Amino acid sequence: MSSIYLKDGIFWYLRYIHNPVTGRKDKRLYLSTRTRERSEALIRKSNFDKKYDAIYRKNALFPTRTLSECKKIYLAEKKSEISARKRSQNTYNSEVISLKQFSEFITNEFNDMDIRDIAKFHILEFKKFRESSSKVKSSSTVSLNLRVVRSFFSYCIDHEFLEHHPFEQIKIKKSLRREEWPIGKDFENLMEIFEKHVKRPFPKNNITYGKHRKKEDLLWIYDHEWFPYVIWIILNTGMRIGEVLMLKWKQGKGDIGNGHSYSYSYLSKDCESLTIHFKRGKRILPVKHLKPIFNKIPRTYVDKKSDPKRTLKKMYVFENNRTHEMHQTTTAAGLWKRFLRDFEQNENWTIHSLRHGVASAILNSGKTHFEAGNVLGHSTTEMIDRYGHATISNLEDTLSVLHKSQKKKP
Repeated sequence: MSSIYLKDGIFWYLRYIHNPVTGRKDKRLYLSTRTRERSEALIRKSNFDKKYDAIYRKNALFPTRTLSECKKIYLAEKKSEISARKRSQNTYNSEVISLKQFSEFITNEFNDMDIRDIAKFHILEFKKFRESSSKVKSSSTVSLNLRVVRSFFSYCIDHEFLEHHPFEQIKIKKSLRREEWPIGKDFENLMEIFEKHVKRPFPKNNITYGKHRKKEDLLWIYDHEWFPYVIWIILNTGMRIGEVLMLKWKQGKGDIGNGHSYSYSYLSKDCESLTIHFKRGKRILPVKHLKPIFNKIPRTYVDKKSDPKRTLKKMYVFENNRTHEMHQTTTAAGLWKRFLRDFEQNENWTIHSLRHGVASAILNSGKTHFEAGNVLGHSTTEMIDRYGHATISNLEDTLSVLHKSQKKKP
């Protein structure tokens, strides 16, 4: 209910609005109409009524919620989906990181905003901020951030936290597609480089060089002794980097089932095969040819914090010595970039590019799309065509073409 009254020759607008302290509409709102004419004041009263009626309806339908509050609700629900196998841990981690970056940007620039007040302008400002960040090396990273934030706001729409989607008419660039892959002689060259490195003994401890001792060129690779082995396994199996890093020495309690979003990979007891579940697909690869490599890798570590010290078993094949968790894909990607630079390789290659090389090697050997798909974990010929370059022409035989270089020449 509202009214106008005359005070000192000027008409004023009076309305009772919601009082957050009492929870009632007993808070008075005074606004000047800035006119001495009653007819003009009535027109402005009507405009004020429309404005505050709209606000009242908005608050009734979409109660005030801050960005941080909505983010907390969203992530709590997504985390619960992990145990229900509807969402992978990697996907959830990506959402946590992207939403943290977005909420920190909004808070620093505009404070902890009401979720309903975030508009297209704020999204575009966040996009500019990420694109200008020195830590962002690729536009694909920005696209990933925006897709996560867009999914978050779609969730808020579905749960009636807000009425309008701030991503309307905002286009997100598609991730960059690499046009260069290590195939043919380039692929063979990589096999030779990493075969040389994995033939060395697996270091028991990190290498230290002392204060005045000069580190030899390229020996940084042995400070990260797990890295050459990870790449060697990819080159010999076509596994994804995530599949290798999550590889366990044995099957975990939750590493069962098929067709869900929970990803896992583990070795058999004899280390002659490994089971992979990734992107709702399950496959088993024979890795008997890699058994000598797995036998080199330590399966235990000494817990120096305990008293007395205890020897514990490692869960992951490639385990972070400090956290005793799996290594992050970002860590592997950083080492891969350094490898390309220091070993004078094509710096446009990514670790994922190696799968293209594996697919091409398999298809060029005369194996079928079906056989290549069983190795790579793809069920459609379209995906194999995408991975297999420079060609149109049992599973163990398929993999054998990748490790011929390990056999001694007569």
